[in-house]
Parts: sequence; structure tokens; C-alpha cells
Amino acid sequence: QDIEDFQLKKKLATDYPSNVIGTYYRGDKRGPDAIAANGFKAFEPMTIAAARLEAKKWFGAADGTSPGTYHEDWIRNNRSDKIATGNDIGCMGYGCIGTGGANRNVYQINLAGLRIVQANQASLGEAPHANQGPALVMNADTVDAATIIGVKGESAAETTFFTSIPAGAITQVYQARDPNAGIEEGRFV
Repeated sequence: QDIEDFQLKKKLATDYPSNVIGTYYRGDKRGPDAIAANGFKAFEPMTIAAARLEAKKWFGAADGTSPGTYHEDWIRNNRSDKIATGNDIGCMGYGCIGTGGANRNVYQINLAGLRIVQANQASLGEAPHANQGPALVMNADTVDAATIIGVKGESAAETTFFTSIPAGAITQVYQARDPNAGIEEGRFV
């Protein structure tokens, strides 16, 4: 069965939404047990205090660098202090693009209460940058109250998280082909 199959397209459209705030995807070679144990964490995770400062740095007016510039720089250099997620099941090419089998497991992330928050004086606690670009996504109305903080790309279909993503918000939706486990083609789980 390939991606052109009508029933598969229908399933992808309903079960795996694209660009829904709070729903994201990540292709990852680790199995579900490893993800269940740790969730998604950056290789060098930020503390919540550091994540809040980073959001203020990206969206604030203090140093004059726009949030778009910061986000593009992070995407290009992919530093190890943040977590990249795709806004759709294709995971920006790092996950599942069809049923012929992907080389990574695909996980769906559902973060209840996450929303786009306008970067302004009230939400940042300081003056915002005039040129916003990407959107600030958080689980609270202010950076200081948020425990999950991310940036939804303006042109890239990526949402970058400054904070860790808890295991309880992650579900495996696609199992990559694995010759050692007898799975010759990837499959939806």
C-alpha cells in the first residue's frame, strides 16, 4: 500500500494532523521503551529558568536580533540545547513519508494546553522585538509561568522546544522497518 492510496490519505489526514498547535511529530531511532523512560530531552537540556531567559532573548528587543534570525540560526547549526519537532507526520523528512518503511520510528507529541502566545510586554515581562517572525508557543500566558516553551517556525514546518517534552505526551505512531525484529516494512502502530 503506498501513500497514494485514498484510505491511507484519509487516515493520515484524520489521525495525524498537520499544523495543529500542540500536536507535533519526531522521527527518532530510539525505541518506545527509551522514549517512555526519558521523553524527549535535548542533549544539553536547559533548566526551566534558562529556557525562560532564552525565550525572552529571542523575542525581546534588548539585543536587536529578531526571533526569526535566532530560529534560522538554530535550524542551520542545530545546537544540542533544544528539541526539533515536525509539524506533520513527515517530520521534515526525518520520519515517515509512506508505508514503504522509514528508517526511524515516528512519535506523535500531544501537549495539552499549548497555544500561540503573542510576544508582548505582558507575556515577556519586557519590550518585544518589533519583527516577530516565528510564533512563541507556551502552556501559559507568560514566559515566567510557562513550563513548556517552543517556537513555531515561520517558513519551516518545524517547532523547536526550549524545554523537555514529557514522556506522557508522546505516543509511537509508526514503527520503522527493523530487520532484527522481523519488520521488513515500516508500519503504523
